[in-house]
Amino acid sequence: GLLNMMASLFSLLVSALLIAHAIGAEGEACTGFVEYTVAFQGNWTEDNHPGAWVSNAHFSPPVAVVHNEEYALYTVGEKASEGVEQVAEIGATTDLTNELQVAQGKGTVGDYDQGNALFNKGQGITTMEVSACSKFPLVSVITMIAPSPDWFTGVNAFSLCDTESGQWETSAFISVYPYDAGTDSGADFNSANDNTSPAEPVTAMGQVYGAPEDVLPVGYLIIERVSENSTMDCETLGNEGEPPDSGSSSSSHHLPFLAVAVLAVSHALLYCSFVDLL
Repeated sequence: GLLNMMASLFSLLVSALLIAHAIGAEGEACTGFVEYTVAFQGNWTEDNHPGAWVSNAHFSPPVAVVHNEEYALYTVGEKASEGVEQVAEIGATTDLTNELQVAQGKGTVGDYDQGNALFNKGQGITTMEVSACSKFPLVSVITMIAPSPDWFTGVNAFSLCDTESGQWETSAFISVYPYDAGTDSGADFNSANDNTSPAEPVTAMGQVYGAPEDVLPVGYLIIERVSENSTMDCETLGNEGEPPDSGSSSSSHHLPFLAVAVLAVSHALLYCSFVDLL
């Protein structure tokens, strides 16, 4: 009887710890301080986009920004910010930079960087460098398709963290497509300024490049992890010196493990107390 009880207790303890480990690992947030290169490569050519290319095709200096889920550089179906409007219409980044600095003060944006303009007939490559951490695991990129009324390309809120494994992505290759910022009603690449009032939501391009599902990418983003420091985290980024959120998901994911472990140890203590009474 005693041996059977001890065996049952041991089995219960092992099972509880295994279940707790599985629960604790699920949806794990990435931790540490990670540096990435984000390269934008133009793919806008006459062969790839017949009828939707001009000989002076180029891209404005792209901007890459690392942020959390409370910030959106742009969202299809919603109106563009003044910063995105300026990028999409004239390729300037002054307004966008101001918006990013305000967002840093609010704790929704971490690091950001700007690359070089690409004047090689819609091709070429430029590289940016950004740092990510648990508080800022998303990256967004924008650049103007130029010349154009208000067209741009990029990516919104790509996650650098694989939440299933709790590991930072080592690399990513992302195809990017044309978007209309909804702020200018020009119909072709060299249209005169024609302010859209009121502004319309951001949409995937269709009227020039063809049906969105048939459009080839106008560029690619090549993301590479260059370094990782597990002893550093969000306090090293541009978030106004705010320390890491002590209530972040990376901490909360360990609560199920602790709860089950405590339960298992409690059973063990109760059993020992019971034996002592014999």
